[in-house]
Amino acid sequence: MIAAIPSVALCWLIPRLTNFRAAHPGIELRIVYAFHGQEVDFTEVDLAFVYSPVPLVRRPGALAELFLPGAAVPVVSPALADGRLQEMPLLHDTDEAGWREWFARAGQDQPADLSGPVYQDFNLLRAAVLAGKAQHFVRGR
Repeated sequence: MIAAIPSVALCWLIPRLTNFRAAHPGIELRIVYAFHGQEVDFTEVDLAFVYSPVPLVRRPGALAELFLPGAAVPVVSPALADGRLQEMPLLHDTDEAGWREWFARAGQDQPADLSGPVYQDFNLLRAAVLAGKAQHFVRGR
């Protein structure tokens, strides 16, 4: 059984399963969510992808490895990075800090109002973007 936080399951793991299953047809897969803040029962799970802001506590019989850093990354469509971005509502999954840094690094003036919809996690934010509700977002955490 594989347990994975939703963003890793949806954006990284599931798109790779077709190739994995073709290469390893005899391995049965069961994928479940590993929700942030909930303990994973390693007596039932063979592999887990979890988010942790600190190194995981070692457990007997378990090996912990860093997989992805989980760093915050502002994302902007190139079509909007030419200055029109100041006129649009910005999407967030934590706070405005990511946008402030993006505008500073891009050498652009920050809009007076950095407010916009806040989504509880990356998956909700990604779904809003893919549904065409917005053309740009910032990922926090």
